[in-house]
Amino acid sequence: MTGQPYLSVVVTSRNDDHGGDMTRRMNIFVDGLVSQCRHLGIRAELIMVEWNPPIDRPPLADALVWPAERGNVDLRIITVPPELHARHKFAAALPLFQMIGKNVGIRRARGAFVMVTNVDIVFSDALMRYIAARRLKKGRMYRVDRYDIKADVPTFAPHAERLRFCEDRANWLRVCRRAGTDNLLNGRRDTIFPNHFRLWLHAQHARYFPKSASRRYKMTAQQAREFFEFHRAIGRLHTNACGDFTVLAHEDWHRLRGYAEYEMYSFHIDTLLCHAAVAVGVKEVYLGGSRRIFHLEHSSGSGYTPDHQDKLWHRLERAKIPRISDAELWDTVKALRSGRRGPVFAPETWGLGAHELAESRP
Repeated sequence: MTGQPYLSVVVTSRNDDHGGDMTRRMNIFVDGLVSQCRHLGIRAELIMVEWNPPIDRPPLADALVWPAERGNVDLRIITVPPELHARHKFAAALPLFQMIGKNVGIRRARGAFVMVTNVDIVFSDALMRYIAARRLKKGRMYRVDRYDIKADVPTFAPHAERLRFCEDRANWLRVCRRAGTDNLLNGRRDTIFPNHFRLWLHAQHARYFPKSASRRYKMTAQQAREFFEFHRAIGRLHTNACGDFTVLAHEDWHRLRGYAEYEMYSFHIDTLLCHAAVAVGVKEVYLGGSRRIFHLEHSSGSGYTPDHQDKLWHRLERAKIPRISDAELWDTVKALRSGRRGPVFAPETWGLGAHELAESRP
């Protein structure tokens, strides 16, 4: 493809079946993205950063079924070899450093705008039409709601059929909104993570804190007060599931040097990026309504789901793998807002910029 792409889409992965049935999920993601860009005339590139590929499995270029018809979509695979991975702390316990891997792709992206997402995402047509209309602007950070859906999306069906599956409310499991994460199972809406305003009401009027609300949120009045204070500190940015969709202009990503390059589990690192962007003057734009993304549910017992996060935290603790806690995020955001620290959390060589990495086109 000649000429600058309008959109670079950056993901990172490896052929190790993380999250369960990952090869199938990646095929759905790639085929859907290429199909939408082709039909809507979006000049784009998909950058898949293959981090620390397992030596006993085929590389992603051979493991995936790549679309034959690509239109104005360039497919690039950038490989971070095992020897570079091994230089990082906790390399033996963490086979993939997700945010450093995404930085590898962001740094090498050629598009005017860069979308960072994940390999188990399907985009609504309304969202992709918004992008196709070239309405994106510099100095803006674009965010959407994420709908978690049943995993049995038709794999090799036409993309329009897969989208109908995603849009069918009967297949929705939960939705990650600005106001919190709601469980949509069995036709009900149960709040897993409530928004801070609702908790503030309970906390301010503790004597009216009903037993039903206590059971629903699994919090005491004191816990609700503390939870509200945390959310008041981090503000009203839409950081829920922000690692699955964040779009910034190319130069805005570069002045932030991408994500914080912390050698730890990736929780809250995506949230930190959103606050850092606002700290340098970028304004959040929430694309609501039917402009949304769909996330294919992880297989049972694999990967992160918001209603079973305690199991993941216990697993990380047993393996002695660090993560950013709520309190640490709170302290960092307050330091950003007060100007006590700068908004850049990565070195000048961010995204493994000091290394020449192999690149291929499947």
